[in-house]
Amino acid sequence: MSKHRLRGVSILIAALLLCACLLMNSGTDRYSVVYKQSEFRTEYLAGYTGESTALNVYVGQSADAVKCFSLGPLCLEPGDYEMELSYSAADESSVVKVYASDYVSSDNSGGKIFVNQALDPQQDLLRLQFSLDQQVDSLFLTIETTDSSMTFGRWNLRSIGLIWNDRYFFCLLLLFGAAAALWLINSRRSRLRPGTLLGRECSSAQTRLVLVLTAVFAIFVASIPLFNAQLIYGHDTFFQVARIEGMARALRSGQFPVRVHGGTLNDYGYPNSLFYPELLFYFPALLRLAGISLVNCYKSLFALLNLLTMLCGYLAFARLSRSRFVGMMAAILYLLNPYRLICIYYRSAAGEVAAITFLPLVFYGLYAILYGEKRDWGYLAAGATGVLQSHILTTELTAIFAGCFVLCGARRLFDGQRRWRALVAAAAVVVLLNAWFLVPMVLMMMQLGLSVFQRTQGVGGPLSINRLFYTNTLYAVGPHPVGWIGLFAVPFYLLRKGAAAPNERANPVYRLGDLMLWTGVVCAVGTTGFFPWDEILSIPVIGTMLSSIQFAYRLMSIGQTALCFLVVITLTLWLSDQRARRLAGTVLVCVSVIFAGILYETGIQTDTAFGYDKSHYVTNLDNQMSVGQAEYLVSGNNLDEMVGNLPQIESDNDSFAVTDLARYGTNTSFAYQMQLPQQGQSTITLPITYIPNYEVTVNGEQVQTFKADGGRVAFTVTEPSGSVAVSYQEPLLFRLCELVSLAAAAGLVVAKKKGIFQVIE
Repeated sequence: MSKHRLRGVSILIAALLLCACLLMNSGTDRYSVVYKQSEFRTEYLAGYTGESTALNVYVGQSADAVKCFSLGPLCLEPGDYEMELSYSAADESSVVKVYASDYVSSDNSGGKIFVNQALDPQQDLLRLQFSLDQQVDSLFLTIETTDSSMTFGRWNLRSIGLIWNDRYFFCLLLLFGAAAALWLINSRRSRLRPGTLLGRECSSAQTRLVLVLTAVFAIFVASIPLFNAQLIYGHDTFFQVARIEGMARALRSGQFPVRVHGGTLNDYGYPNSLFYPELLFYFPALLRLAGISLVNCYKSLFALLNLLTMLCGYLAFARLSRSRFVGMMAAILYLLNPYRLICIYYRSAAGEVAAITFLPLVFYGLYAILYGEKRDWGYLAAGATGVLQSHILTTELTAIFAGCFVLCGARRLFDGQRRWRALVAAAAVVVLLNAWFLVPMVLMMMQLGLSVFQRTQGVGGPLSINRLFYTNTLYAVGPHPVGWIGLFAVPFYLLRKGAAAPNERANPVYRLGDLMLWTGVVCAVGTTGFFPWDEILSIPVIGTMLSSIQFAYRLMSIGQTALCFLVVITLTLWLSDQRARRLAGTVLVCVSVIFAGILYETGIQTDTAFGYDKSHYVTNLDNQMSVGQAEYLVSGNNLDEMVGNLPQIESDNDSFAVTDLARYGTNTSFAYQMQLPQQGQSTITLPITYIPNYEVTVNGEQVQTFKADGGRVAFTVTEPSGSVAVSYQEPLLFRLCELVSLAAAAGLVVAKKKGIFQVIE
């Protein structure tokens, strides 16, 4: 048997054995939690009767108040559940209740009690079952009693069947990874064309094996905090998880592309996807639709970003250096840079992390157009599209950087090679590919009075200079360190440039090195109190653009990328010998791994691990944490009322009654009856956040909607009874923009195959 075949068989056998272990461990996909009395809150109820099935009001302790042990809210998937409670009671005054406060029944009544059982003092164990026909985000477990001697031991809650499909997902992931590794190792094709700096290296199977294993190891190191049962808690964790769940519900309700998260904000809905790019979030949302737990969907998103970061970094750095090894080492440094890891595990800034993924492609694309091989302008188009589809604020910073980069090399655009054509082509491709998102976003921003435009803009959080060098302490929103690897490149680059002959300095790589040096230094200083933010923010246009980034430390996304490019340039200028370059790159990678481990141990695990797993985590779609800072609420929306009231349908008619209410995502249907007043019409107000393009039909005929008090969707009816259907429908212009982007993507494929781009190149 050949070595290649033996290697492939070994990898497949290992993958299959791991899959068998996963499939045997079925208990991990069953909902199962155990609570003790010490975990319950102690509260008091007013006006309680033992036969009451209504939700009670919590008050302070008093002589006539009933003592209540309460735990929640919990998030449960649809399915059958069983509970087991061990207790000790002296009389029959103790009542166990399981209820969902956010459940709206088919008759428009609020709240639903699933268990309402008195405890038998002759027994010490209670076993019950109940079923959920929909996902519940606010399930509460309570024991209400006047028995001062009542105690209970453990409250076990578990699903009767399997709730999630995580095991199958991990098995498929293992098999896919094994197949991908085999293809990469045995592929004899090389896509690394000659670049601009160094000569070609070995492309043997052994080299490919080393590169693949190195990349796998680096991705593993970057993903270490994800390999546990708990969810690492960050500043924006609840918001990011709510985005995944909101997109999944929107997709299930028939939206594509997703524009409105119908289940978010206590079912009122939130137009997050209209204004916040979420292209990469389709991956975890689709996993969610496939039955994967929300916690593992969230972790899978960051695992995907680690993989894409490694890939994008390698493509950019290897093309620049014409060295696979240097490209791989630099990609690892970029993957493990401290600012990026802090954004993942301390801030949970998924959008910014996604944008950071594509920044190396932008940087290399700009260099290729101005100083290198202009036929690589596609790197700029791909990178800019990735940044734009990830994070608007990083897009603004990237646009400012790109403008400065182009201005510095403006004369190169109009040389004999007509490089301006490549720049125009890249810009046109970016606009066309992203028209499906850009046009709706701009139109809705012009049409709606969003909260983001009403708050005071500014740049906050400038840090003291010493926080640029912290590696083992996290405080508030910082530090956001430069990283010792990036700082290493600065003096060595300056020394190399100082020792270079005048004719050698004409090499465009020095031009790139100067730009990367200044970009890294300015961005680093810009995060500190030494930067003249007040003066810069007072400059027209520029001040307005920069004030929207909110926090000064966001500059690190650009700065870290620039310093990683400076590392590549420094290595290739200093070390022409391959063995010396490999030794230096290996040392840098080892140091980077060590610092990543220090960051995990001293900063992330001790400060931010709250212990949520997939059986305990709450989606928080019923509170304001699901919308972050609520930037995209329309003027007139009352956030407190949305999260404080049940999402029930209302009317100005006292005889209004609802039946057959069904709601999921942005789709709602119900039947109504009422006695019309003398004017012959009444208003029905829906628990839906008002934005244009909600379509309401009554008895099959579309009716006009308007914004009611509280920023909700409302309409009038002229019939005493009828059937109502509500859904979000994209206007024709949105669909046309989607067709434009789809046609542009298809046109790029055709143009590439036909060689049409050779005119530009």
